[in-house]
Amino acid sequence: MPDPANARSFSDVPTLEKAALEKGRLTEAFKSLGVVPDILDEVPKAPVTVTVEGKTLQPGEQTYTSALDTMPDFYWETEPGALYTMLIEDNNPGCCPGSQFGDLFTVNIPGTDVKSGDDVLSYVPSFSFELNKARDKLDVETLTKKPHLVLVYKQKEIIEIDALTKGHINCNETLTNRFNFPHKAVQEKYDLELVAGFVYTVTYEPGWSEFWLCHGSTGAGVSVPFLIEGVNDFPKGECELCKKPSTRSRQSYNYNQHKSFFHMKGWWYLPSLYDIGYVW
Repeated sequence: MPDPANARSFSDVPTLEKAALEKGRLTEAFKSLGVVPDILDEVPKAPVTVTVEGKTLQPGEQTYTSALDTMPDFYWETEPGALYTMLIEDNNPGCCPGSQFGDLFTVNIPGTDVKSGDDVLSYVPSFSFELNKARDKLDVETLTKKPHLVLVYKQKEIIEIDALTKGHINCNETLTNRFNFPHKAVQEKYDLELVAGFVYTVTYEPGWSEFWLCHGSTGAGVSVPFLIEGVNDFPKGECELCKKPSTRSRQSYNYNQHKSFFHMKGWWYLPSLYDIGYVW
């Protein structure tokens, strides 16, 4: 057996060896989830680092819509002066199996500064829902883990897209435009090079999936996937009537819960990762 005293931490691993390990994990996740070859022809050259509420996700890891409520931080290797396009994509949305739904589509990103790019599809936290066999109710028990892709492309030039007419920004009637930018079409139309990628999974999350169904339906003025009383039956454009849940998945890091431990135990108490719900 190897001597634990001589064991190396991941931070001690040489850079090239690290890169090989990261690429191996990325490859395993893309293939085990069927992303390659069903959705992409090949695994991206390099990983995108996705950090959710201070936690760096591993390729293929499950996260939660509640944790994604604030857009994650993203990092990938860049070239000086290059502009990038980022697409976050659901390849099996509950309403329309076989189509692609864009959670985010941002172009002209300088380096990794996603917020300084030009949004075509503004950020929507990845969410999921499924329908029962009769397709007349939400299935809240199956909880299939659905992969969502984070794809980064290097641009050859500035891309200009009228987000007001061709995109979807916040609460408006152009929701269906989120189906208009599948990754293959985007790559071909704008002659992009796929340079990095990532995949995580999400499943139905009580309250949060309904909230985003409400938000999209109310913006578009159409009940998606069908009329659900009290969820997506509000007047068109009045997305403020959609109530965001006050509770979160117990697996999701919750700062308010974290604070409560200090209040209960005293300022000197240092909670464990288990205590604050950071164990996924």
